[in-house]
Order: sequence, then structure tokens, then C-alpha cells
Amino acid sequence: MTYKRTAAFKPALILLCALLLFSASCQPGNEGPDQQPAGQFSLEQLQADFTRLRGLLEDNHPDPYRYESAAGLAALFDSAYGSLRDGMTEADFYRLVAPLVARCHCGHTQLRHSASFYDALASAGRVLPLGIYLDNGRAFIDADYGSASGIPLGSEVLAIDGEPMAGIVARMMAGISADARNESLKIRRLSREFYLHRLFWHGEAPSVALQVKNPADGAESLLQVAARPYAQVSQAAAGRFPWSGDLRIASDNGLAVLTVPTFVAGQNPNYRSFFTEAFRGLNDNGVERLIIDIRGNGGGDPDVSAALIAHL
Repeated sequence: MTYKRTAAFKPALILLCALLLFSASCQPGNEGPDQQPAGQFSLEQLQADFTRLRGLLEDNHPDPYRYESAAGLAALFDSAYGSLRDGMTEADFYRLVAPLVARCHCGHTQLRHSASFYDALASAGRVLPLGIYLDNGRAFIDADYGSASGIPLGSEVLAIDGEPMAGIVARMMAGISADARNESLKIRRLSREFYLHRLFWHGEAPSVALQVKNPADGAESLLQVAARPYAQVSQAAAGRFPWSGDLRIASDNGLAVLTVPTFVAGQNPNYRSFFTEAFRGLNDNGVERLIIDIRGNGGGDPDVSAALIAHL
């Protein structure tokens, strides 16, 4: 992967949609006397990629210090650089640098694992087969993806492998990029793909121990839950959250809900006429209350949002 640094690129609103791990300097299996075991990287490779990542953020990001001081962010990077060690894996590197990228507080600047990571995950990876929903600092099981554990839905998860949920969730959220200090996007992602983020931050395990509280009687118990194939779990989870990028509006009894799942113009090329007709219909029907639902909206083109705001 090649990045070009130019002054003209600095004002870009979207700098790095994804920083793929790893660059050409950091590929396992390179020939040479210091060749690493499969999936591991030399300290020199890791330092090269880390330095490149830091340079991209400091030189090209439009505003990396809006929410963090330059000195504070530099100290975090320096500390992380000193934590690099020979033989780290892609997963190790991700856990070290994802929180640094997230400290830019920019939803467009984020890390994604390499294609080979996901290929291996899809073919043989195993994950926690439960849906876990976060609500006001607590975690609840809201779906079972074939765990055969018998845990009732609605059970509160108090700890996993002996670690309280508060620490687990805080660690995961620290590595998710979001605009400004937006916590709701992070909570939404974890509530939909907790099993995946658990793998990112804790690795693969044949089973996990869950301390749960029964929703019926409040009784606490410690249960062992076996991991299931990622392909099975991810497919089941995806079926729970079907996504459509289409603009939609519905009204009933003087209340209308306008759903705007994305501001990407290509998803709704006729957005101007849609908004015009939608608001004309609201006025003609005397609708006085409007809810604009932008949950899960990852942004897009400013022209689309401007067209919407023009009607408000």
C-alpha cells in the first residue's frame, strides 16, 4: 500500500477511511536470515509500520489535535512505540495502535484488519456465540447464535473469564474510532458485533466463562460457553440487523418518522425530490411532529444533509 503526502491533501475531510494492517514492509514470510514464524513480525517491521502510521496521522490528518493536545498524543505514541516487541502478531499490533488512532476522534480515521486476517477468521475462526447488548453501563444477552448454553435471553453478563464487564467494554470502546466524543456509535457497534470485538481484544479461545444474572430471579451463576465458527455466528448476527440505505418516511396520527440511514448521494440519487415530496406531504397532511432517524448513519455527502436541513 502506497501513501502520497502532499500539502494539497491536508484539507481533505476524509483522510483515511481505513489503514489496512499491514503495509508492504510488514508481511510475514519474507525471506532472509531474520525470517519470523508464520504470522509474526520482526521488531524492525513493526517499527517501520508504526512510524509510517504516525507520520500519516501527524502530516496528513486535517485536525488531529482538536480533542487531544499535541503533547499528550505524542506521549501516547512514544509510549506505544516503546511497547513494540519482536514476534508480535497482527492482532497484537492492532491492540496496541487502534486506541491511538481512536484518540484522533475522527470516524473516518480507523483501523481494519488485513484481508488475510478475515480470510482465516472466515475459514476456521471461532467466536463467542452470543449477542450482547449494552445499556446504561450494563450488558445483557439479547441473542443466542447456537451456543446451546441454555442461558435465558435478558440475562445480565457480569463478567467474562473473571473480568468485570466494565473493564472489558472500556477496553473495546477505546479502540473504536468515532467523531468527536461520540459514545453512542461505539455502543451500537459493540451491541451488534460484540463477538467480533471480543475476538479482536482477547483473541480466540475454545470457550469462555460467563458470570450471569438470571432475569427472572436475579440468581447468579458461572457458565462455560463453547465458541462456535465465526461464519455461523456472523451470518446469524447479520440476519438480525438487515440494512437498507433507502430514504423512508412514514406517518401516523400526526407523527412522522423520516429515516435517513446514510448521506451518501449515490445510495439515493433522487434525494432532493424525495425530501421535497416528503415535506410537501407532511405539510399537506398537517403533520406537526417529525422524528428524523439517523441511527447508524455513517455520514456521506454534505449536499444531502444540506438538502434535508433546507426543509427544516
